[in-house]
Amino acid sequence: MGAVMGSKNLKAIAVSGISKVSVAEPEEFMKACISASKFLRESSGTEAFRVAGTACGATYFNEIGNMPNQYFTKGTFEGADKIDGVEMKQTILTGTSTCYGCPIRCGRVITVKEGKYAVGTTDGPEYETMCGFGPNLSCTSLEGISLANELCNRYGIDTISCSVTIGLAYLLYEKGVLTKKDTDGLALEWGAIDPAIELVKMIAEKRGIGALLAEGTREVGRKFGVEDEAANVKGLEVPFHDPRAISGMAVSYATSPRGACHNYSTIYLVEIGQIVPELGIVSLDRLSNDGKAELAFNSENYRAVYNSMLMCQFANPPVQDLADMLSHCIGQRLSPQDLLKVGERILMAKRVMNLRLGATVQDDRLPKHLLKPLPDGPAAGNVPDLDRQLREYYSLRGWDPKTGHPNAEKLRALGLESLSGYVPTRS
Repeated sequence: MGAVMGSKNLKAIAVSGISKVSVAEPEEFMKACISASKFLRESSGTEAFRVAGTACGATYFNEIGNMPNQYFTKGTFEGADKIDGVEMKQTILTGTSTCYGCPIRCGRVITVKEGKYAVGTTDGPEYETMCGFGPNLSCTSLEGISLANELCNRYGIDTISCSVTIGLAYLLYEKGVLTKKDTDGLALEWGAIDPAIELVKMIAEKRGIGALLAEGTREVGRKFGVEDEAANVKGLEVPFHDPRAISGMAVSYATSPRGACHNYSTIYLVEIGQIVPELGIVSLDRLSNDGKAELAFNSENYRAVYNSMLMCQFANPPVQDLADMLSHCIGQRLSPQDLLKVGERILMAKRVMNLRLGATVQDDRLPKHLLKPLPDGPAAGNVPDLDRQLREYYSLRGWDPKTGHPNAEKLRALGLESLSGYVPTRS
């Protein structure tokens, strides 16, 4: 959507009005909302996010090899305890922030008044940003990470894509592909945050090598002939949940309609206890491929409904509460299983849209860089069997394994026959 708006020089869409939003059964709707809110307020997960923010799971993720470091080349990070949510709470945290009406308050407010990383009082980095400018670059300076985060926020730059692209630049510098002549004298050495901070500015201003880095890892890979090391799927940089440690993330990254996205299927959250047994969303052997296609299928369908309801993926009330809220809102009884079907319809529509716009089965792949076994850490030597996961996943989705196109029978089963005319006739 952002790309389409940009192509039309459209900066924003403003919507205003005075009418109230109506729901079909307001009293019952509010009861369901109150029940969900009460559960969240009393949840241990809520407490963890409130105390340590989204980085509350950083140490655990490092212990299982899920926290990538040195641009996805190493399986464990020695300095995880220096940059996690607990360390932030004990050092630079001065408050919390929250989305409207949310009881979790996972937003961080930090204060760094002095030194070269001074940012004053501002929003603190969350997990992905902390990993991107921390372990991804082998950096342990919480203040430096916070400054990089602040700059990205000011410039309107996505911290995942930015830090992953900078990580690739560090890797190319280590290999001698990039030199100080290419980087305006910056020494892109692991553990050094200052060059990364300067690169954020150069990217925003499209200055020097920043002009190339601003195009993302895919273009950097093409420029230097290292496409296999460009950590992206469909042009979107890979987040900081390693599929070699949580194998179900492999098929989810590969098939996500907008590229590598950890929020498409939150299997990484399943690993820290956010399970929904009623919907087949349960913890499995994280290194195995068994059952991962079905887990991704169920988790993706459920999260598609979540996204459509504008629900936070850190807020996980009982699934029955979610079904009740939606039912009383629209005046139609929906069971938890019905939610999966709604999500499946949403994702099928996205698939057809992408195919119509030129996507092919070849796009459902991971970069080879993430299919190399890690040399160390808890997931050392493990590589997900993506081909197997894709075969099983395509079967569940009703997609042709050769073309990636949905079959007519599946479209009919989902009540989406009208979309068949938009499916390309050739791959």
